[in-house]
Amino acid sequence: MSFSLGLVNSQVDFSNAIIEKTSISSKYSEIATSYRDGYLYYYKSLDAKKITNNEFNLLRVKIDKLKTEGRAIEINDDLNTRYSEGQISFDKSNKLVYVTRNAYTKEEMKKNGKDSNPLELIIYEEVGDSYVFKNKFIQSDTNSSVGYPCYSELTKRLYFSTKTDDGVGGYDLYYCRLDPNGKFGEKVSLGPKINGKGDDLYPTVKQGVLYYSSYNKDKYQSDLDVFYITELGIDKGELPKRLPEKINSKGDDYGLQFINGQAGYLTSNREEYPIQESDIYYFDFGAPIINEDEFNILLALNKKKTSKLNEYNFKVVDKNSNEELSKIIVSDGIIVENVKEGRVYQLWFDEALDFETLEIGPYTKLVPGDVFKEEKIEIKEVVKVPKNEIDSVSISNTSNDIINSFEDVYFHFDSFKLTPIAKKTLDKFVIEYKDVIVASLIKFEITGYTDNAGDKDYNKNLSKLRAESVKSYLVSKGFKREAIVIKAGGVKRGKSSNKNKRVVEFTRYL
Repeated sequence: MSFSLGLVNSQVDFSNAIIEKTSISSKYSEIATSYRDGYLYYYKSLDAKKITNNEFNLLRVKIDKLKTEGRAIEINDDLNTRYSEGQISFDKSNKLVYVTRNAYTKEEMKKNGKDSNPLELIIYEEVGDSYVFKNKFIQSDTNSSVGYPCYSELTKRLYFSTKTDDGVGGYDLYYCRLDPNGKFGEKVSLGPKINGKGDDLYPTVKQGVLYYSSYNKDKYQSDLDVFYITELGIDKGELPKRLPEKINSKGDDYGLQFINGQAGYLTSNREEYPIQESDIYYFDFGAPIINEDEFNILLALNKKKTSKLNEYNFKVVDKNSNEELSKIIVSDGIIVENVKEGRVYQLWFDEALDFETLEIGPYTKLVPGDVFKEEKIEIKEVVKVPKNEIDSVSISNTSNDIINSFEDVYFHFDSFKLTPIAKKTLDKFVIEYKDVIVASLIKFEITGYTDNAGDKDYNKNLSKLRAESVKSYLVSKGFKREAIVIKAGGVKRGKSSNKNKRVVEFTRYL
């Protein structure tokens, strides 16, 4: 079972927050749209009097808090077109750029008798220093206006605002998830707790927290104010929170762009309100909304039976690297140390352990048992995994008795990737046998095995891949490739343990 975890720092003291106007500000309107690699991306009205015509160009500038370092330059002509550009978002992992753009030029509107100019979302691919048109966003059509993109690297969601006839208010917030094949799924509304009677715009995500600006959220508000909610909170139907008055002013405040977990840039007309011209400000919350450091977390189990946890062979593994994490078993559960942002971890334990719920949260030595109680995860299903003594590779002689019953090398279920423990085992083999085998030109066998779960041909191939993994590692340590014979043993016969393992996957999202 996998789940996401957003850990909100409830101790943020916004009284220490600061907000100051930057040197970017001018007589025109500037709107912050993205921050990347030391550059602030923003769009600027071509003429202060033409702001209502949405005539904006995209620029970027190297900036250090309040002052620019050099001259602002327009982003190349791939993105700045004859149409008016607006909010953009970078998808670093897929090298994509999402750009808001008006559907028509003023001339096209006049020629075709259009009285409104909807927004559309254009997707570009980054190729070197250029941007190549890919396609329009799948939700873009002539019957709706869609823009204000923000891509979340953690959840693979593209958040956006769209104005449709069936929405809650004006512009409502939605997301589509990008699958591994590069296709977007169906759009999902963020729901009435987030989408209000007015417009909900300018989404941005930092460390698993969604920030956005909303009009008319309640009877006390008539301007754009900034709200925030964790991405996990969206799924759980929680209510968003409004940032305090030091960040939200009597004017419009929107377009937050972070340079770290607590500071960045926002757009506001707080000094000109109710005039629409906006400026870019530097802000610092004084502390991060989400804790940035590595966490020690506590996995607390509500057991059905009274028993000691150390009887159930717990192991916590980084799913990608197969590295086992340091853990401490205490009366409340398992303390796992140095959990990092966005990585998927697996909690392995014996099938005999029977429990109803799993709680997960930050743990500090100052506050033992400090569990994030709101994150109670009911275990409705678990994955049973055969014990890995049968998922192994054995090493033996072919012509001599040099190798004396060396210990087997074990693999994770349905995997042929060497684990750190497997590499340590092979390193022992290198120390003990390499010199004599290389000097004597001895051949030896590596036989791979699997458990009996799954198709026979699949297991045969998996056992061969395991043997090849061991061979490749030994060759990298100096053994002659021609001295190693590999065999695909398939399913390992003989008596195996009837104990199974269960696995719970968890991810800490910042």
